[in-house]
Amino acid sequence: GGAPVTVTVADGEQRTIAVRDEGPTLSPDHFDRAFERFHSTERSRGGTGLGLATVRAIAVAHGGEVRAIANPDRGATLVVTI
Repeated sequence: GGAPVTVTVADGEQRTIAVRDEGPTLSPDHFDRAFERFHSTERSRGGTGLGLATVRAIAVAHGGEVRAIANPDRGATLVVTI
């Protein structure tokens, strides 16, 4: 496969799920648009641009949020807090 992915779950006053991807880092213009429907950097590999938009919609529907953080070395971490 692809680049390693690490999932961390923290349970407290809020639940936090962090998904760290060590693949290529998104450019700043893609990072800002990552959660827009139909925005994809993976079209050549069959991406539709609906995955992260769906994650955000589910988080918001449950009173939460989702954000993307650039990893200092490579890739990004998506953090869902509910």
